[in-house]
Parts: sequence; C-alpha cells; structure tokens
Amino acid sequence: VFDQLLRRIAQRLGDSVDEQAMIAYNDRCEYLLLIPCDPYQATPDQWVGRLLEDLRQPFGVAGHTFYLTPALGIALYPDSGHDASEVMRAAQHALQQVKQAGRGVSHAPWALASAVEP
Repeated sequence: VFDQLLRRIAQRLGDSVDEQAMIAYNDRCEYLLLIPCDPYQATPDQWVGRLLEDLRQPFGVAGHTFYLTPALGIALYPDSGHDASEVMRAAQHALQQVKQAGRGVSHAPWALASAVEP
C-alpha cells in the first residue's frame, strides 16, 4: 500500500507542475522537484499554492484514504546558490526550517531559501 501511495503522490506532483519539470524521490521519503520557472509567468507563491492544494486532497489507495501534511523547502537558482549542490543544500535548509516549526496552521507550510552573496 505504501508503494502505491508513493506512486500516486508522484503522479499527482507530475500533474501539478509543468511538463518540463523533473521529479525524483530520495531515500528520506522526500520528493525533489526541478521546476523551470519563468518569473514573468508564475511566482513561487502561485505554484507552491497550487502544489499544496493538490497534495492536500485525499489519496485513495487500496480501499484506504490518506491525507498528507506536506512541507516544502524551496530554493531558486541563482538566488539560493550558484550551482546544483548549493541550491540543493539551500532547499534542504529551507525544508528543515519548515519541519522544525511544525506543520500546523499557524505558519506557512513552506520556506524559501535565502539568497546567497555574489
């Protein structure tokens, strides 16, 4: 059932983002998304809001209903890092901020990594 749920989550993520986005899953039960963004088309607030809304909808798997409480750590290139490694570290740090704050309703369920110095 867990594997089926993971596949359904990946499918829903794929349906929620642009077809050029890349989705990966790591060994810490986290999905990694690489989303090409045109700052003139959508802001992080807009596409994060859509992702969160889609992920909060119930998942029906094998006769069970699952509800997720997503947490997102977001990093933007080149604002959050000058290479892939820096951007990934920034996203992980942003995700840890969200997890440390808890996933309650009193704060945003996502965090944007701070900009790096040039």
